[in-house]
Amino acid sequence: MTVEQQKQIEDSLWVVDAVLKRLKRQGDEDLRQDLFLYMCKCIQRFDVSRGTKWTSYAYESLYLYALRTLAKEKKLTEPLVSEEKFFYLSDNGAGENELIETCQAYCITITLTPDERAVAEYIMQGYCLSDISRILRRPPKRIRELKAEIKRKYLALEKMTPP
Repeated sequence: MTVEQQKQIEDSLWVVDAVLKRLKRQGDEDLRQDLFLYMCKCIQRFDVSRGTKWTSYAYESLYLYALRTLAKEKKLTEPLVSEEKFFYLSDNGAGENELIETCQAYCITITLTPDERAVAEYIMQGYCLSDISRILRRPPKRIRELKAEIKRKYLALEKMTPP
């Protein structure tokens, strides 16, 4: 790495913080370290002749890298509501509405395919459909179809539940 590249990285350390802030992961030191190291790789691939500013290139590259990293770390096959919580609520005489909602959440996770479960997880975490599409490497149309299927299954389950 050249001295000029080192200077560019030192001047743009704020980009890592901006990416972490966008992902609401400011306290994740492991991810911060990964992003710093990845920025060193990015500076070697950066080409000024393409007409892109370094900070724009770095931000987008780091953001997509962080999404891929988080997707690898996340276990998408776990149910949205754990069985322990379900039994804990039912044994402690929780309110009937809370028990029904918990039961619905548990039942719908059983009926979802792994792709639907992954989409549901990311939606609940606040990701937009385009980000989910990038993370799961599926076309946006497929993500919309999966979201519609999740909604259809939920509404079918809701009709089966007594008022």
